[in-house]
Amino acid sequence: MDRARQVALQYREALWRIDHEACAVIDTAAVLAGESWVINEWAVEDEHDYVSVDRAAVLVGRSTRWVYSWAARNDEAVRRRPTLVRLGSVRAAAAHARARRRSASA
Repeated sequence: MDRARQVALQYREALWRIDHEACAVIDTAAVLAGESWVINEWAVEDEHDYVSVDRAAVLVGRSTRWVYSWAARNDEAVRRRPTLVRLGSVRAAAAHARARRRSASA
């Protein structure tokens, strides 16, 4: 699922560069179908900010399940009640996981 979302976002970025209008039409259809994650959002958070698990998942391109699993192993970057995670730490972990996956498939 994470890989599929990442691929979809890359296709969307390519379409946006080529045809803004077509991309906007597809974005609208995706949002109406309940898939609002396809729309790029400008991140206003920085690496030191604590964000919700849902927001972290969107910003790093991983599932909320992956972020919760990561948070369970990384108490130093997590605040509880509600669960908030340090964005920079989650980004670093997601980048590391992608690099490991690439090197394993090479």
